[in-house]
Amino acid sequence: MEPRVICVLVLACVLTLSSLAQGELETCVVAPHHRTNCGVPGITPSQCKAKGCCFDNTVRGVPWCFHPVAVDNITDGYKKRGPLFQLEESLGLRSDS
Repeated sequence: MEPRVICVLVLACVLTLSSLAQGELETCVVAPHHRTNCGVPGITPSQCKAKGCCFDNTVRGVPWCFHPVAVDNITDGYKKRGPLFQLEESLGLRSDS
């Protein structure tokens, strides 16, 4: 397998496990442009998580510390595409929407 594919699979597993750890009531799998800011500039990952928020600094120009969303609030189209599709899309591995 290509390293890129392995990376995507590992990230998908991590996101799935983090969702399970939260009892599947909330998820940090949020499209970058749908993130709601939960922190202040310069907040650390530990400070963000202490507030009960999600931290992801891999996408520039969007909040890095953001509120998780209720699993029920994920749009139907996003649910149908699944977390792997969402991850590939956010990493720029997919251009079709």
